[in-house]
Amino acid sequence: MRHLGVIVASSFNYVGACLLILIWKMDIFIYLPIAFAISCMIGLLVVEIERSIIYTIACVIMGHAMAAAILLSPHTIFQASVGEFNIAGTVVLGSIGKLFLVSAAAYFLGVIFGCFLGEKTTSLTEK
Repeated sequence: MRHLGVIVASSFNYVGACLLILIWKMDIFIYLPIAFAISCMIGLLVVEIERSIIYTIACVIMGHAMAAAILLSPHTIFQASVGEFNIAGTVVLGSIGKLFLVSAAAYFLGVIFGCFLGEKTTSLTEK
C-alpha cells in the first residue's frame, strides 16, 4: 500500500513540475533539479533499484499524461473545432515529449542516487 502512495504522490509532483514549465514558460534548467529530486525520493523510499526505475517510469508517464489532459481540457470543455484540438494536441504533446527526452537522464540519475541513499540509511539503522 505504501508503494501505491509513492506512485500517486510522485505522479502529482511530476504533474506540477510539468505544468510549471509549460504554463509559466519557465526554463528547462528549473525542471531538471525538480525531476532529479522527485526521482531521488522514489529511489529513497523504494530501495530496490528495479522497482524504483519501474515506479519512476510509471510516475513520469502518468504525470505527463495528466498534465496533457489538464492542458487540453479547455479545448474539450468548450468544444473547440477538430482542427483547433488537433493543433493544440500537437503542441502540447510535442512540448511534453521534448520535456521527457531532455530530462530522461535526470530521472535515472535521481533514482540511482536515491536507491544508494536509501540503502546506506537502512544499513546504518540496522547496525
